[in-house]
Amino acid sequence: MANTLLQTGPLRPKIKSKKVNNLFFTGQLTVPGPGLPPAVISGEVVAKYILKKQKPIQA
Repeated sequence: MANTLLQTGPLRPKIKSKKVNNLFFTGQLTVPGPGLPPAVISGEVVAKYILKKQKPIQA
C-alpha cells in the first residue's frame, strides 16, 4: 500500500480478496486513519463480516 489517490477513501482495497477464496485483509491500511486503533478496528470488522457470512455447520 502507498499513499496514492487510488488507495485512499472509497478507492481503498476491500477486506476480502477477489482472487483467493476465504482470504481477508486486516490492518491499519484497510480502514481510514493512522495508528493502532484502526488496525484493531479493522480486525473486528473482518471478524464480524466472517461471522455474518459463514454458513451454519450441520451435524
